[in-house]
Order: sequence, then C-alpha cells, then structure tokens
Amino acid sequence: MKAVFQDHAGVRHEVDLATTAMIGSAADVAIRLPAEQDFPGHLLRVVRGRRGITVEPLSQRIPIFLDERPLTAPMPLANGNTLRFGAVQLSYLGEGSLADFPPPEPARPAAASTTPSPQPPSEAKAPQTTATGSGFVTSGKCVLGREENQVDVRLDHPTVARRHAELDISETRVRVRDLGTDQGTFVNGERISGWVELKTNDRVDIGPFTIRIGGDQVSHASSGAPTVSVQGVCRIVGGGKSILNDVSLQIPANTFVAIIGPSGSGKSTLLKAVSAREPASRGVVNVNGTSLYGNFRSLKESIAFVPQQEVLHNELSLRDALRYTARLRLPRDSTRADIDECIGAALERVELTPQLSTRISHLSGGQRKRASLASEIIARPSLLFLDEVTSGLDDLSDWEVMKLCRGLSEDQMTVLCVTHNLTNVLDFCHRLVVLAPPGELAYFGPAKDALCYFKVDKLADIYRRLNEKPGHEWKADFLASANDTPDTAEALAAVDNPEAAQTRHVGLTRAGHQLWVLMQRNLRKLLADHRTTISATIQSAMIAVLISVAFGGNLDSPAEQSTMLFLASVSVFWIGCNFAAKEIVRELPIFVQERNTNLSVTSYLGAKFATNVIFNTFQVAVVVAGILLLCELPGDLRYQIPLLLLTNSVGVAMGLLLSAASQTQAQATTLVPLVLIPQIVFSGAIIPELPELVNLVAESTVSVYWSLDGLQAALQEQHSETRWAGSMLGMHLGVLILAAWLALLTKGRSAA
Repeated sequence: MKAVFQDHAGVRHEVDLATTAMIGSAADVAIRLPAEQDFPGHLLRVVRGRRGITVEPLSQRIPIFLDERPLTAPMPLANGNTLRFGAVQLSYLGEGSLADFPPPEPARPAAASTTPSPQPPSEAKAPQTTATGSGFVTSGKCVLGREENQVDVRLDHPTVARRHAELDISETRVRVRDLGTDQGTFVNGERISGWVELKTNDRVDIGPFTIRIGGDQVSHASSGAPTVSVQGVCRIVGGGKSILNDVSLQIPANTFVAIIGPSGSGKSTLLKAVSAREPASRGVVNVNGTSLYGNFRSLKESIAFVPQQEVLHNELSLRDALRYTARLRLPRDSTRADIDECIGAALERVELTPQLSTRISHLSGGQRKRASLASEIIARPSLLFLDEVTSGLDDLSDWEVMKLCRGLSEDQMTVLCVTHNLTNVLDFCHRLVVLAPPGELAYFGPAKDALCYFKVDKLADIYRRLNEKPGHEWKADFLASANDTPDTAEALAAVDNPEAAQTRHVGLTRAGHQLWVLMQRNLRKLLADHRTTISATIQSAMIAVLISVAFGGNLDSPAEQSTMLFLASVSVFWIGCNFAAKEIVRELPIFVQERNTNLSVTSYLGAKFATNVIFNTFQVAVVVAGILLLCELPGDLRYQIPLLLLTNSVGVAMGLLLSAASQTQAQATTLVPLVLIPQIVFSGAIIPELPELVNLVAESTVSVYWSLDGLQAALQEQHSETRWAGSMLGMHLGVLILAAWLALLTKGRSAA
C-alpha cells in the first residue's frame, strides 16, 4: 500500500507503507527534508494500521503542526490534511500511487490571453481559488480575519484584526482592501487604503500571513519561523570608519543563533542591522526571500527586539505592565479575554505565571529579563532579537534565559542573541557567529564545530585566538572555507545601496487609542507610586505655608500683593517644570522600545502632558488652598486660579522639553534651575523697569512675565489685559509642546 504527499514547492512524493515510513533529513527516509534547515534525521513516522494512516512526531525539538494545530501524539491523516514544520509544508493527497494523482494542468497567468495577441488587463481572467494545500475556496467577496464566525477565511494570529481585509474576486479581476485596521494590509510591501487591484505574482501581507496571487490560484499561508539571509552587510559611521565589514549569513528557520566576539567587534551593530533598528550602510537583509529594509512596514509586526535595558515600569505589577503593552500592540478590537490569553501564553513560555501579580521592582534580575522577553513575545513574533539580555545575570539566570531562547526557537521562531556570557552557548545554540574587530566575520556555523575550527577546548579561548592576527585575516581564512559551509555559501555577494527602512504609519484612530491607553498607564503608575505622590503633596503644602508665613497672614500694601502674586506664579511654574523634567528621560529606553513598535510620538507626549497636568492641578489646588487658609490671594479668583493653572501647564511643557532634550535624569535636573532663574529675574517683579531689548526678550520667552502681568491686571480688574496675558501664555505653551515633540521625534529616529 502506498500514499502520496505534496510539498510546498508542488513536488509529489510516493511513500511505501508496507513498512513504517520515515520523514526527516537522514538518508534512509521516505521523504527527505532539506539538510540546511537542521531537521533531525527522523522527524515523523507514517504508519498504516487499523485506524488508517497515522502520523507520529518523533522530535520535540521541532514544532510540528497538523492543519495549524500542534501535533504532539499519533494522529490519523485524512485527505487534504497539511503537515507543517519550519518552512516546510506537506499536504497529504491520499492513498494510492503517483499515477492516481495526476498533476493539475499548467496554470495560466492571470493576465494571459486565450489568443496569441496581447489582452488588456481589464479583460484578463482573474485567478480562481482552490481548496488544496493552504488555499481556500471563495467566490465574490471574501472577508479575512481572526474571528471564526465573522470571516470567510480565518487567519488565527493576535496581530490580525477580527475583520482585517476583504478580497473581491470576479471573472475579470481580483481586488483587496483593508477594513480600517491599525496593523494594515500590504500589497508587495506597500500599505494600502481603499480597493487595490491585484496581478499575478502579487503578494498580500496580513500580519504573519502571506496571500499569493499565482496563475489560477489564490492561496494563503503563515510564514512560521523565517529564514534570514544577510548579504554583504556593512556599517560605516562618521569619517568613513567601518565598524561592520561585509558580513554574510544564511540563517535557517527555527534556529537559535548566538553572536559573540570581543568588545568593538560589532556584535550589537550586526544585530541592529539585521533587525533594521539601524539599517546597514551597504548590503541586504532578506526574511523568507523578502527584503527587510524595503518591506519593513509589512514585516515589522513579526519582529521583536529585546534590548539590554529593562523596558517595563517598576511601579506596575507584571500583569498590568503586560496588559498595557498588549493594548498598545494588538488590534484595537482585541477583547480583555484575547489580551489575557496572549499574556498567559507569553508568561507560560517564559515560566513566570506564578509571578503574575508581582510588582516589577520586586522581581529578581533574571525574572525581570524574562518579563521583558514576555512583553516582546505577546504578539507572537516569528523573528526575535536579543541584545545582551543576560549581561549582569548569575550563571543560573543565564541558563534559564538561554534555555527559554532555545525553546522559543523550536516553537515557530528564529532567534538571534548577542551575549558575553559563554557558559551555556554550546548547550543551547544551534549556530554561532564569531566577530573579530573591527566587525569582521571570523566564523559562522554549528556552535559545537567552532571549538574544532579555532582549535580550542572552550569558547572563551576563542577570544585569545582572535588576538593572534588581524580581523581581516580571520575573515579571509573563514571565507576560504566557506565553500564547505552551506549556511554561508549562499550569502557571500555584497549588494550596494540597500533600501532604507520605511517610515511608520500611525493612523489618527490608533493614535487616539494609544493616547488613552498611555494616560491610563501613567495614572496607574502615579497611583502605585505612593512615595512620590505624598512627597509632592507635602512639598506643595510647604510652599503655601512658607509664602503665607512670610507675609504674616496679611497683605497690607499693593507691593505686598504684587509680591504674593509673583511668588504664587513662580511656585506653580516650578512645581510643573520640576516634576515633568524627569518624566521622559527616566523611561527613555521604554520610549525607544515602544517607538520601534509604532508608538505615536504625539500620543506619547500628549499622554505625558495630560497626566502631568492632572497631577499638578491637585498640587496647585494645595498651594492655593493653603494660601487662602493662612493668608489671602489678592484679586478675583475667577481669573487668578485659571491663570495659575495655565502657568503650571506651561511649566509642565517646559519640563517635558527639558526631559526630551536630556540624555540622563541628572542632566534634566541640572537644567531646571537654569530655566527657572530667568523666569525670576526677568519676570518684572524684581526689576520693574527692564531695558527695552531685555524687556522684548522677556515678553517673547519668559512665561512668568505674562503670568504676573495677567495676575496684576486681574487684581486691577483690567480683564482684557488678563485675557491677553492668558493668550500669550497659551502661545508659550504651544511653542514648548512643539519643541518637545521635535526633540522626541529626533530621539525616536533610530527606531525608524
């Protein structure tokens, strides 16, 4: 008895079931798999018994799926079932011989005419869908998405919306449109809006799924773990200095690759180039044969990057931190149950489920690294990059992280990791990249073969060997042996002028959604940080007490009244500026990380401003209430209080600008007095008659000048002057917010 399988390339295989048939990379199997993809010798067993034909997994290292469901035990095969592992797909056609399953007639191109003469595109025959393999049957309009009961073709992945896209197939054409999703629908790497007509060989990307238009067939498939091809990658910095020189790699799917080398060898530079975080100056990076730089917008949803810095807020619990991350990255139509399911799956994969309710600051160092990893795999990426995530960890924590990475690589993911800790590399990594300064490829191949190649007994001795000769000589030696290294031989040619990574697209609706989520997160952080809230409240109360005590509880003269208004104005400006000056810079790694995943700068800055204004409104209320209780605030409170709140808001905007422009918290804190001193000196309170030029500068740049002017006008019941001062403060507020936005945009460019 025989059976017939067809692979993803259309090749059919006849399997003799008189005895047990094997599928794998060994020489004695019925269906031999590509050796370069690191499949085990015997991956599957096919047997014919009383239950019919069954298939049994023989390896736990390579995830196997039967019709998109994990295959973990022997299961019966039915005609049309599809087996998928790595980048390989096998469809079971049925029992019989090859003669019983004749190949289909050659497909006719979609735009081909039935006559030798050319045919206009509008009259071309549209591709017809089929039900074989991973294709689908449809006619007319067909909705694609993840919600089983609302779509015609289900694309089961958290980054796919419930109703994501729609195909319109007729006798003359095939069209596609996006259904207003945040993640978008892409045709040949370009995001679409409205209906787009498709041609033969066009590629439609929806999350990790690719729909291909080929001849008479429209089919879809999940990319699974991708292969990565790096060709001639170079990185040149200021002055023409090269820090990465012509590196070429061919990385199979479901592979865990470690990148090692001494300081200055370009490890992080290579990782950022391959992940498109900082695109190479020259060379090409392909993911499953598609240019990453040229199609970054359509591919980035499947890519995750874990930096060395921690990227979760210490004030939040692990559950809350991951929930906000999921709400920012997953489609807006994801329900609470959808989000919790993704969080649960991510925590289970990193073995942190028992710590779900634990505050981030209370986790151990190794647990925080795994928590950062969990936040990056919530959206189930297929390509994962880790930049020195085990630095500073003890041997046990390093072992745990490396073990997790190996497990992820065996579960529909390709993983690349830069590491300085070599203890567990040989135990868990499939491939090893060794770089020599300055950015020269000294070795790429099976991890365990590196010891033999460098003639050392342990990995740490490789660094000693690299010092024996210049990096370019190590590279020449390796390239001389590259013909015997299949992973590298296919990727040796350099390509000039790679396409730049494409810019982000954040729609207005998604920006509004991000603004709301970020405001909730910021408020949750404030409520969780009791120490900061209490100290800020005490600080505001102390300011009110000191000001009131200084006047002895009475304001007997116009000069004292003016001084009171000046002190109140400077105080609320300083309160807003001082608190906001640390808001952005202290979480800069988190901002950059979220910017890499399509965070809107406008949403981020807007949420920071709104949250700080809400918090500072309470602080201003404490100051004003204290002054009113212990002394008095001269003038009409209907005008004075709004002006003080507006002054505080301008202070918040100034603080956010300082924070966005600073590199460290210490730098931001140092800048606050430098900003506050001109507000005091040029406000007009200490020196009433400023020189004409100085007065012009004060009117243009000193916010407290207009705050005091408006408060004094309200005291004298000159309300038109008060409104004019308020409008000038509003203008200062707008300019400062715009400057902070530009500073943040500059910081986020590395994430483009």
